[in-house]
Amino acid sequence: FAYMNLGVMQKMMNQKNQVSLVQVSMVAGEEALTDIGKRISAADPGIHPRTVQQIARSEQTVLGKLQGLILLVTAVVLLLTLVCVATTMTAVVTERRKEIGLKKALGADSFHIGGEFLGEACILGALGGLLGTVMGYIFAQSVGLHVFGRGVDFSMSIAVLTVVLSVAVTGAASLIPVRTAVKVEPAVVLRGE
Repeated sequence: FAYMNLGVMQKMMNQKNQVSLVQVSMVAGEEALTDIGKRISAADPGIHPRTVQQIARSEQTVLGKLQGLILLVTAVVLLLTLVCVATTMTAVVTERRKEIGLKKALGADSFHIGGEFLGEACILGALGGLLGTVMGYIFAQSVGLHVFGRGVDFSMSIAVLTVVLSVAVTGAASLIPVRTAVKVEPAVVLRGE
């Protein structure tokens, strides 16, 4: 901010008798501020006084709507992730049916086969969560610097939550394909059916 005499500023800007913004600081209750604002508006209908609380309320409304939109986008992304992971894991199980049948024929039980596929999925989920955290931080930092003129602080708790959520989503999406894997009959698969 720069503070200067109104007459000097109007002369510098070559705009006599024009004011676009006046900021007044006073200590008063909300009723007193509202009353003063009404008196100013009554004196000149072209003046639109607003208190900081009014501005803060309108900004809070916009922020609330923006948070709702972000929550909706997050829910859609999680749903799409569930579908993609489930589809990919189903393809992996189908592709490895002979391997599963051979392991079962050699004595592996359903618990170990299911654990293997679920473990693979969770490891991939953790790697995806780590990569997503790093890429998300880089993107948020870029937006923060270019739009708001300041960087974003890294939050370890959000990073850990992101990785845990990634593993949980991947594990949940893999449950149906893992169930399919443990139901593979070795005799049927090894015969080539």
